[in-house]
Amino acid sequence: MANEFRHKDVGNELSKDEWKGILSHIFNSQAAGDVLYASSTTQLTRLAKGNDGEVLTLASGIPSWAAPGGGLTVAETEVFNGTSPTAWTDLNLAGTIGANPALVLLKIDGAANLVGVAVRKNSDGDEFYSASITDPYGCAFGRQAAGVYMVLLVATDASGIIEWKTGNAKATTIDIIAYIK
Repeated sequence: MANEFRHKDVGNELSKDEWKGILSHIFNSQAAGDVLYASSTTQLTRLAKGNDGEVLTLASGIPSWAAPGGGLTVAETEVFNGTSPTAWTDLNLAGTIGANPALVLLKIDGAANLVGVAVRKNSDGDEFYSASITDPYGCAFGRQAAGVYMVLLVATDASGIIEWKTGNAKATTIDIIAYIK
């Protein structure tokens, strides 16, 4: 059977040292980097080594190699360039992060002073700042001066969407610096 664990052919007799020896057991098609796993309660099987950068994972209870997922992705991608809204407005980030929940680090830059910028998860509904959007009380909030950008951290909804607004309508760009799915 392919990839099974077996004794080497040692002839007609084994000494005790040969029977216990680490060089007496091999896999069919064995190569450096291969992994031994139990494919059943009675059988040990060889999993061929993965490619550089792959991680060991389980698929239906069986070990396999796959691309890593869920880590930090550095995007540095512009997702908005226009006039900032003064009422809560959806900002769809799915084109960069995918249609899934994520924690996103945003870089927000206004051509002139933005009185305040607030971001929140889409449909959150909480209002954690003063009516004039100048004082934060627990939401992702920042103030930006001309020539200086701000960085805010926000969670998206399951579709990759956030809501945002500013205290005054100004030319603004928003970049995704990085995200974690």
